[in-house]
Amino acid sequence: MQRPSKLPAASLPGRPTFFGPQGWADLPDGLLHSIVDRLGSFRDLLGFATTCPSWRSAFSSYPSKSTFLTKLPPLLIQTHIRAQGPLLPWTSGSHELYPCKVVDPANRNTALRCWIPQDIVEKMTFIGSSYAPLASPNSHLLVSTESSLFDLPVGNDSWSELQLPCQFVIDHFVEFDGQFIVSNSYGRSYALQLAPQHGLQEIKTKPVGGRPVEGRLVVCGDMLLILSLGEFQRLDMSTEPATRVTVEKLGERALFVGAEAKSTAVSCMSPELWGGRSDIVYFARTARPWFIYRLCGRPDRMQDRPARVEPAGFGSTPVQSSVRPLWLYPSMFYSDGQ
Repeated sequence: MQRPSKLPAASLPGRPTFFGPQGWADLPDGLLHSIVDRLGSFRDLLGFATTCPSWRSAFSSYPSKSTFLTKLPPLLIQTHIRAQGPLLPWTSGSHELYPCKVVDPANRNTALRCWIPQDIVEKMTFIGSSYAPLASPNSHLLVSTESSLFDLPVGNDSWSELQLPCQFVIDHFVEFDGQFIVSNSYGRSYALQLAPQHGLQEIKTKPVGGRPVEGRLVVCGDMLLILSLGEFQRLDMSTEPATRVTVEKLGERALFVGAEAKSTAVSCMSPELWGGRSDIVYFARTARPWFIYRLCGRPDRMQDRPARVEPAGFGSTPVQSSVRPLWLYPSMFYSDGQ
């Protein structure tokens, strides 16, 4: 055997060959998905998705984006406050896009904005919003008129029509436990059936004071609530007729209710993870971003300081708007693995 000093020197021809990722953009999707699992705010998710094309593709293929609908708070769209930014041309070329201020409860000091067609902000009336991803095989486009409800299954070329009863005006509807619940202006609720044929079946409820209670349907986890006169009641459909039970606690949830009467209220789990508080209702307002209430309409004694509204000339300007503030989740959360 030779001593180490006598061994022939090994030579490496050229650069060594490495196998695997050469940079941040080449990280495998599995590893990037594990990073997405650990992100705790919309700002972080947006930053991840806009890092580079490969990271955006990894976010698009993330199989559980809808879980953020319960883990993160919604964004507050303040259509009455113009954010700093230019008016942009719309794709149709006949309108301009208007920059509105957006507030993220998890990052109140982060400047966000969205663009909405100017005619919508100034002239149109908000009648509702939907959250189903268009790529879902069971998505439906529902259009309500004074006399009919039209249904277009996404991917289909033909509409189906459901004739509404006389003087039946759909006030709003929610999706609860896999079915649509429709409420009319008289305080009555109906289960909307889409297959095999369209139909409305009234959810008979025990009247309060001899008449139905008019209110706003709110889905909060496994509870279907009715917001009426500042109080929340749970609609218990396990009985015949259904009964209303006063709700005093939301548990480990926070509820977000928009100033726009027909906007859909949303809830999220464990708000302490992003700096919020459980068992609290965030009511959006125009004078300030939101007020915090406990149930039964009682102001919270530990009222959080509201997000600061920047005065005119410092990035945002109050304007006249026909649409009041409302809570929404970004569309990027509604397409699992797509």
